[in-house]
Amino acid sequence: MIEERKHLINENWQPIGDARAMLRRNESSADPRSSSSMVEKERQRLEVLKRRQEKELQQMVQYEVTRKVRFKGRDG
Repeated sequence: MIEERKHLINENWQPIGDARAMLRRNESSADPRSSSSMVEKERQRLEVLKRRQEKELQQMVQYEVTRKVRFKGRDG
């Protein structure tokens, strides 16, 4: 194995990504509990994103309403 590693290094071989991180990812995907917790975290993240977008949309509508009221006031 050491000889193979030396050979790869001599050939300027570069690993793709971090091997330890890939190994942890593979280990965690085997556990169904981690999968369900990842799904739950993603659900929560999407819920936060949805609330933020709704708030931004409300702010934009309020801005447009206020802008139209001001614009009508100039014509009047």
